[in-house]
This record gives sequence, C-alpha cells and structure tokens, in this order.
Amino acid sequence: MSQSGTSKQPGGAQGDAGIGLVSFLTALGSGSVFFFLQLILFLSLRNHLDRIFKPKTYLTPTSERTLPPPKAFRHLIRELCRNDDRDFIKKCGLDAYFFLRYLKVLLAIFVPIACVTISVLVPLNYIGGRGREFNANQGATGQVTGLDTFAWGNVDSHDTNRYWAHLIVSVLCVLWVLFVFSMEMRVYVTMRQQFLTTKSHQSEVAASTVLVRSIPQEWLSEELLSDVFSVFPGGVKRVWLNRDLSPVMAKITLRDAIHQKLEAAETALIQAAKRMEMKRTEEAGRTKLTRSAHPTFRQITDSRPTAGGCNVLARSASRHAFESPWLPDCGRQDPKSSPFDHRRTALTLRIDDLAVQRSTDLGTAPSVPEARSPARQGRGVVLQTAVKAGNQVKKRAMTTNGFVPLPSLAEIPEYTESHGPEKPVTVAKHPIATLPKAVLLHDFDRDYSPGAGSWWRLWESPPRHSTPETARHANLSAGRLRGSRRNSFRYRSAYNDDCLTNWKRGLWKDFLRARSRPTFRLPLFGQRWLPGLPLLSKSVDTIEWCRKELCRLNGEIAEDRRHSEGFPLLDSAFVQFNEQTAAYMSCQSAVYCRPGYMTTSIIETSPKDVIWENIGIGYRESWVRAIAATGILALMISLWSVPVSWSGALSQVDSLIDTYDWLAFIRQLYLLRRFIQAIAGLLPAAMLATMLFLLPIFLDCLAMLKGVQTHSQKTQFIQKYYFIFLFIQVFLVVSIASFFTASVSQFASNVKSLERVANILDMLARNLPKAANYFYSYMLLQALSTSSATLLQVATLAEWYLLSPVFDATARQKWSRNTRLSPAKYGALFPVYTNFACISLIYCTISPLISIFAILTFGLFWIAQKYTALYVSKFDFDTGGKLYPRAINQTFTGLYTMELCVSGLFFTTRDANGRASCVPQGVIMLALLVFTMIFQMTLNKSFTALSNVLPTMLLRLHDSEDASSLPTSGGDFAPTKVRGSQREHAQTMMSALHSDSFVQPESLDQASFQHGALRRREPITWIPQDDLGIAEDEIRQTRELSSNIQIESYGAALDAMANVTYSRNPPDFSPYNDI
Repeated sequence: MSQSGTSKQPGGAQGDAGIGLVSFLTALGSGSVFFFLQLILFLSLRNHLDRIFKPKTYLTPTSERTLPPPKAFRHLIRELCRNDDRDFIKKCGLDAYFFLRYLKVLLAIFVPIACVTISVLVPLNYIGGRGREFNANQGATGQVTGLDTFAWGNVDSHDTNRYWAHLIVSVLCVLWVLFVFSMEMRVYVTMRQQFLTTKSHQSEVAASTVLVRSIPQEWLSEELLSDVFSVFPGGVKRVWLNRDLSPVMAKITLRDAIHQKLEAAETALIQAAKRMEMKRTEEAGRTKLTRSAHPTFRQITDSRPTAGGCNVLARSASRHAFESPWLPDCGRQDPKSSPFDHRRTALTLRIDDLAVQRSTDLGTAPSVPEARSPARQGRGVVLQTAVKAGNQVKKRAMTTNGFVPLPSLAEIPEYTESHGPEKPVTVAKHPIATLPKAVLLHDFDRDYSPGAGSWWRLWESPPRHSTPETARHANLSAGRLRGSRRNSFRYRSAYNDDCLTNWKRGLWKDFLRARSRPTFRLPLFGQRWLPGLPLLSKSVDTIEWCRKELCRLNGEIAEDRRHSEGFPLLDSAFVQFNEQTAAYMSCQSAVYCRPGYMTTSIIETSPKDVIWENIGIGYRESWVRAIAATGILALMISLWSVPVSWSGALSQVDSLIDTYDWLAFIRQLYLLRRFIQAIAGLLPAAMLATMLFLLPIFLDCLAMLKGVQTHSQKTQFIQKYYFIFLFIQVFLVVSIASFFTASVSQFASNVKSLERVANILDMLARNLPKAANYFYSYMLLQALSTSSATLLQVATLAEWYLLSPVFDATARQKWSRNTRLSPAKYGALFPVYTNFACISLIYCTISPLISIFAILTFGLFWIAQKYTALYVSKFDFDTGGKLYPRAINQTFTGLYTMELCVSGLFFTTRDANGRASCVPQGVIMLALLVFTMIFQMTLNKSFTALSNVLPTMLLRLHDSEDASSLPTSGGDFAPTKVRGSQREHAQTMMSALHSDSFVQPESLDQASFQHGALRRREPITWIPQDDLGIAEDEIRQTRELSSNIQIESYGAALDAMANVTYSRNPPDFSPYNDI
C-alpha cells in the first residue's frame, strides 16, 4: 500500500516545504486521473467478470458465501454501508471485522479533529501571518509560502500568544483519541468474548484444545497427561503427543515437487504428440485424422443420426466466462477394461446414467434421480467433453483458464424428446467470452461403494484409491512408544524393475522422436537447491525419473506412517478437554512445579493453523531464535538507509557524469547518456518499491526462523515488525534527513547526541514541520490510486490474463488458479493504515489540513477493503481479532511523536524580542506525554488478560447463541438475487462440496491434531485425455511399473488446439485436507 509513496529519497520531504497551490493541484489531478480511470474500469467489468470481482458469491463454503452485490453503483455503496456485524463476522471472520472497524474508528477520530482544528487553528495561522503570497511556489529565505501559510510556522512572532490555542486543541485531540481507544478496547473484549462463547465456536475442536509445551520427558505419556489435566471441569477427552516427523515431512515436500514435475512432463508429452499429429494432418491436406482404432471426438459426434448432438456445443456458445471449476464426477474408469474401452468410457456417457440438477435455490444439494436400466433405455447419447475446434475454443480456453464444463442435456434434441420438455433456464449473456453451462453428471455404473456417502459428494475417493492404513493411523495412539530413535527397518521394493524400460515402447513413438521427450538435469551433488549444469549434471528422462522417485517416496512415506511410533517424541502435546471452560482454566493455572515447564500458551488454534515444522521447538530454543530474529531485524532497519542512499546517488547520475573524468566517455555519447538518465529516473523508485514489496515476504521467512508455531503467531509477528519498519523508514527517514542518511560514524554521533531530551525536541521541531506538505501529496495519492486499484483487482487481472496463459500448463495448475481465492493478509495490511494514522495524528495540530486528507484516505480505503472482504478475499487463518489491540497500541506511537514534536516547537518558539515565549505550553505538553504513557499502561493492564483468555464465570453462565440464529442480512435493502449461470454454478458444484449439513466424522475429529505428515493425502497424477491414446498408454505403463503411484485422466482432456482443459475437480481433491 505504501510502496508508491516511498520513492521520495531520505529527507526529500523537506524539499516540499512551501508547496504552492499549483503544485498541489498537479498532484491532485494526477491522482484523480488514476482514480477515475480505475474506478470506471471496475464499474464496467465487475458485473461481467464474476471470478475476478465476486468469487466469494459461489466459490466458497455456504457458511462463508455472500449474496452477489447489487448491479447499480448507488445500491452497491448502500449495501457496503449497511451494518450487520454478526453476519459479517460469520462470513469474513474477526480479523476482517476489526480491520474495517479500525478504519471506521480512525474516521470517528479525525472527523471531530478536522472540525476543530480547521475552524480554530487555520484562521489563527493564516490571518496576520508571515506568508504574503499563497500561490507562490518559492519564496525568499524565511518566507512562508504555499500551503505552509495554514500551518504552525505562519504565526507571526508578534502574536506568539496565539499558541495557547494550539495547546488547548492539542490537549483536546489527545484526550479524544484516548477516550475512543478506551471505549474500543471495551468493545473488542466484549465482542471477542461473545464470539468465543457461541455454540458454533464451542463445538469446534480448537475451542477446547490447548498446546502444552516443555513437557518433562518422564511425563510424555497419554495416560499421565490425562491424569494431570483431569482436575479441570469435564476432564480430558483426547491427547495427541507430538513426534519428530520432520524426515517424513521432508519426503512429502519432495514428493509433491516431483509429482508436479511429473504432471507437467506427461502433459507436455501428450500435447507434443497431439500437435505433431495435427501438423502431419495439415501437411497432408486433411482436416481430420481418420483412425479406425482411435476415433476423435468430432468423428464420434458426427456419427449420430441426428444433427442435434453435433451442434450441442455450438448452440451453447453464450455462457459466463468465469464459471466455477468445481465439477462433479463425469464418470470413472474401470482399470480392468481394455485401453480402447477405457478411453471410450472417458469420452462417452449414457443418457440413463445422467442426472441433471435443476434446483433454483442456491446451496441446495442436487437430488438423485431414479436409475434406469440400460436395457430399458435402449439408446445412449454421446457427449463431447473437449471444447469445439477453432479459434473460438482457443479464445474461450484463454479466458476461462482451461475450464470446459459439459453441455446441458436440455440442449440435446434426443434427450428432450425422450424425457419430456424441460423449462428453459435463463442464462446471463456475457459480452466478452463464451462458456457452456455446467450440469451435474454422474455414472451409476461407476458409483462409489455403499455407505461411502451420497453420489454427489465429489470429494469421496474411489474404492481402489483407499488405503487400509488410513483408519489405523486415524486412531493411532502416539504415546504407546517413547523411543528416542526410529525403529530400523528396510523399505520394500518400490517398483517392478522389469517394467522400467516400457516407456521406450510407448505409443508416443508413433508421433515423436526420443529427443522430443521432456528431460532435465539432476542438481549438482544431489542437493535440490543447486541447479543442474551442462557437462556437470546428468541429463535424465523426466517422466522415467519422476515415476521411479514417486514410487520410492510413496512407499517410504507409507512405511514411515506404519511405524510412526518409532519416531522420537517431542516435548509438546495437544490436549483436548471435554469443556471449553477446562481449556481456559488450564491456561490460567500453574500445571507443573518448576518454572518454564508444561506451559499452555497456545489456545484457540485450528489444526490447519499449526506449523508442524516448528512444533518441536522447545522453550529455550525459542528464546534463542527470538533473539536472533530480533537482531536481524534491528540490523536491517538500521542499515536500510544504505541502499536508500545508494539509490538516491543513482538518481544523481547526471552530476556524477559531469564530475568524474573516468566517466567522460559517456558525455561524448549522446544516446548513451540519455538512456542512462532515463534509467536513473525510474530505477531508484522501482528499487525502493520492490524492496518494500518484498519486505512482508522477508518477515514471513524471519517469523519461521523465530520458530512461530501457528500461522496466527506469524501474522502477529509480521504486523509488529512491519509497522516498526514503516514508521521508521516511510515517516522518520523521509522527514529527518540529516540524522539517518549520514555515514556510520556520523550516525553513531547523532545517536549519542540524543542523550539529552532537549536535543530530541530540537531535532523533531526543526525537521518534521518541513515535511508536512509532502505527506499531503503522499496520503492523497495513496487514497486515490491504491483504493481504486484495490477495487479493480489489478494484481488478479494481471495474474489471470498475463501469468496464467504462460505458466499454467497442466489441468491441476489451471484448476488451482481458478478455484483458489487470494487470501487476506491482515498482518501486512494493518501496519500500512496504522502508519497513516500516526502521520495524521502527528500533523493534526502542526498542519491542520492533514485531517482532511486523513478522512479522504480512510473513507476510500474503508469502501475498497470492505468490498474486497465481502466479495473477493478469503481468510485462511484468523487470529480471532488479536491484531486489533496491537494496532491500537501502535497508534499510540503517533500520539507520543506528536506530543514530543509540539513540545519541541513550543520550546523553540521565539517572540519579536528573541525570547522563548511558549515554555509553559511546552511543559504542559510534556506532562500530557507522561499522562498518555500512564494511560496506555493502565489500559493494557486492564484489558490484556481479558483479551487473551475468557473469564470462568462467563464460560459457566453465558447463554451462548447458536450460529444458526445469527441474522443473514440487515437493513431494508434486498440485493440482487442470484440467477443465471452463476446460480446454476453454485447449485451444481458447490452445494455438495460445502453443504452446511455436512458433519465432521468422529474419525476426523480424532485425527484433528495428528501430525500433518500422518494426514497428508497421497497425490494422484492427473493428465489430460487425448484421442490418440497416448494418455491411456502412459497410465498403463505407470500402473505396470508399481502400485505405489496413482495416475488418472478423467475430467481432463485436450481441445482441438491441443490446449489442456478440465471439467471436474482433481481426482485426489478432498475438503478433508483443510479439516
């Protein structure tokens, strides 16, 4: 958010002192152009590109799904301003709610401040002041010009008694902010307690589970830990002892990487063969490939006696461009069938095995029609699963990222005649791209096993993929064996050595040469982080190598899971209580008799929030890691001025060329000099923006180094240190040049000079007021450009239309791009707006006009961020609102800096006789500073405990409200109903996947806090089907090689241009992965 504003060099903000009206209007005009341009694009595209601008209306679980936004802009603003806190929390989480509440609180702070400061201080500063020319961009030395005529420094030396008004306004502003913050802490504690005591939250495993750390070795037993914690109400329900499964996690990480490489190589091979066949066909002057053994999609369709089936796809050309790719099973293949029958099964579906879901209620599960016997039916209908040939298909594949749903049966004349008329379904036209409407299809001959769930539950795996170890590991007790090392055993043979060379006799040889197969070079010395180099690294066939490695890794991982009891125990465990009361009581109690042992520091953590790589870090090691991470951060913040200064020197390359003789050759080459000047003008700003953009990523890695054990802790770590960095580098360094941009020796001397309070006050008073006008433009540009860019989803559009066609080659990559929503990273968002709040508070009395820009900034950001939270972003990890009190405490930094700066200004003010005339005001401000510090400490002492734990009285007496009773809408405005293709999408693909009636099985509840290495599913290689039989031949070769590797091709295919398309979820997809 703040990257664009950091192109100013250190101390460069002081150069904006005395900015005139023309310069200000120039900044306003440039920002307005970007704002209205992006806003017009957003309003033009938002009703057409659902996947970009409102994916949460159909690509999320029913409990998180929001109704589509109104089409009219005025109704959209009204909907965004509608207050329904409980429904918003239910769909977006506490972090999103308190983030938007923080922006509203800032508006509530600065609206009264703006009314007071502008009505009182602006007239006092301007009337009879030093400045004479408001529109002047430059003035004589000591002359106050431009917007500075409304600021603190314009008061004439003969009227220093006016500064009493500045003192009174400053005191009122500080007291108002303190009052608002105290009330907000009360609201935060109340809302968090109400949320944590609702029945819906209490029913979750995380609500009654705690992480116990630093357990003594003699207490590492399920029975002993159960006895220790059984003293709390309700007793212990379950104990999960943590084991050091890092070797297994390393194998799983390597397996996933090899699995993706294998999918890419197989897909590339199939595409290359198909394109070679197309090239041969084109060279031969034919339009079709006539192969009796392998008929194409078009040949099968053209063989129908009626013309209706041939033009199904052609008649369904006007469809939505961004339909949901969460598709039902379109038929499973029988591994016992012949290659040709196997391939034909994937391409054809009998009409008696099709179920068409026509429910009109969003989120209703599709009904199961009565199965008809094939004998009674008498005939079938062949449906084409690939897209139609030609440029139209290619265009559609580009805009939908390969998603190609099957056509509706209502569009097939034979089906309509045989089964009676169907009511037409209204489908919204799309002016940009076309996509056929998705229908729910199912083949009863290939149904799941009895008792495995309803047929429409897409996540159910076929029986042949289930592993007998799953149930055993789900109930495995980790505490049966407390070995210090793994049991030694030999892994079984991973694959059949006789089948290693089968790939050399594959069907691909009919179309490609051996050198056309995908190959790669092994990394140097077997280290994955080293690249493969020519002449030094061995070149291997990618498919052959990946198959063998996958077979080996899958076998070893399965064997490790069978012997998981042999891995050493860690000194931590998850303890689940029968009651939430007991979990919170254990966190507030001393469990062990020695300090630092058996601490229950983590509660309200979901299984997917746990970082298993760091779960084994002990109490002492965590302290060492924390010290190391803090030292790295301090070093980075202190030395950040070095690359900033270097980039500043780069911007002055023109003067360097004229100064140094060894650069004289550049002066003689006119074009070279112009090129260097152009680069020097863009490179510094680009470098600074890139460095700030990468900073949250670096902090994420640093949090892992610190050893955080949950994603919530990582988010809080990023919020804490990202704000420190932004406040120092974006505010102080930009404002105070001479202090931070000096050499190392000078910097040390400057730090030593700050030992006296008077020097600190003098430094702030001399530098900060000069930078006020820079922050006018900075906040204005941020408010206009960043808010509109957030609405337009510039990054998502670039990712969809630029990155996706280049990098998404496999069906899984396309599916992932279409279905995974951008996560909301509030750990990196909070510090940006907290820094804006601090800047606004610092200048609220020094330059009163800053309050107007603060209101504009936070108002536009609130609208943009609320739209994003409601319709675009999905929260993966929620801290339960813990970011909010830290943001409030960080905002106190702005109050302290304002009080110090105003105090310094009072002490340095001189009257016409050169005497210090405002010393009493300065003393009062210092007293106010001390009062603010005492107030913050008291506030934290009062609310910190209530923010982290729940009172036992509340847990016992609170009559929690069921989540089902929460209102789903508020106000008198009814948004536009879900209709057309979007409604059909949510019905056919998402209702079964995210049904609210879904109850987590007890077996999953028992395995909730099992180590991630024991719960990770084995991936299935997903390759596209083709009409040449290459995919079926690759599947046969893989299955002959070993049973340790799974490979399928149903649901994915090549279109007429050999582009990969898909029409269903990956075969190994399961929502249980996130439970």
